[in-house]
Amino acid sequence: MSALFQLKYLSRLFAVCIMGFGFLLLNGCDSGGGGGGGGSSSFQGVWALYEQPSLAGSPTFYSHFQADKTFFFSNNADGSGVRLTGTYMSSGNELIGPFSNPPTGNGRIEARIENNLMIMDFIEFWHTPNKVIPLYGRRL
Repeated sequence: MSALFQLKYLSRLFAVCIMGFGFLLLNGCDSGGGGGGGGSSSFQGVWALYEQPSLAGSPTFYSHFQADKTFFFSNNADGSGVRLTGTYMSSGNELIGPFSNPPTGNGRIEARIENNLMIMDFIEFWHTPNKVIPLYGRRL
């Protein structure tokens, strides 16, 4: 291949990458009141997570959803004792996000808010088949 052909090919590839990246930035992953474009998500804040929908007993974990679309689970409401970290996308009262739980493995959360109660599926990819743990949250 000639150097001129390679230069034209690389410049076209670069232009396509820039256009694709611009499209992703403009469209984002969220819509409506779900926190797209830097707005707040209905999930943002700290939630106490329980294994029962009655929210009885002590919380199992605490989830912390940040404005920058990151989240983490911790042992304590103040954020200490971080157990896993991830990112999320939300739309209205629905959320989905991958997480990393070192050294155990990776997974995903899928959640929705109904009547001020967060209903979450905590999906562990390190099991075959994937293990789904239902969790229920109350905003603190």
